[in-house]
Amino acid sequence: MAEPNEETKPASNAAKYAIPAIALLLGAGAGVGGAMLAGGGEEKPAAEAAEGAEKAEEAAPAAEGAGEAAPAEGAAPAEGAPAAPKANPTDPVVTNIGAFTVNLRGSGGGRVLRIEVQVETTGSAAPSVSARSAAIRDSVITAVSDYTWSDLEGTDGKVRLRDELLERVNGLVAPTVVEHMYFTQFVVQ
Repeated sequence: MAEPNEETKPASNAAKYAIPAIALLLGAGAGVGGAMLAGGGEEKPAAEAAEGAEKAEEAAPAAEGAGEAAPAEGAAPAEGAPAAPKANPTDPVVTNIGAFTVNLRGSGGGRVLRIEVQVETTGSAAPSVSARSAAIRDSVITAVSDYTWSDLEGTDGKVRLRDELLERVNGLVAPTVVEHMYFTQFVVQ
């Protein structure tokens, strides 16, 4: 009887399990590497990610009215993103008052003005404007409904309406000052 050569000897238990274990580790490493490459960054431990989310939530109310939430103090900006400047209370802040559809005077319900209004204040005054938004909306509707279609024709009519609305809004939010008013939509139908 012939002696079995090394090629036909049964494999040891260690060799039997080592090859699948190595393949499993290589597959997992390739998966993590692919995810990092596709995600563009490092994985964060769960506790660190939760802590970053809490800091972002704390920073969001401080930046309210500024358009975008500022990153938490001490937090690094996102990779590839420029560092956000610190919010300055004297920087201009634009607040959307809203869109309006108002019947114009003398049109018998036939002509309406669709308008969207935004106001510019300093950062420290923005909360005052937001707090008075219902009164501001009422004032805009009341003022616009007193205009006719011919009053709003041309640039002069729009400027006259803007000046009146700006004066009314400043009266409502005093001592805060609304510096500019913008019509971001203006359609007479």
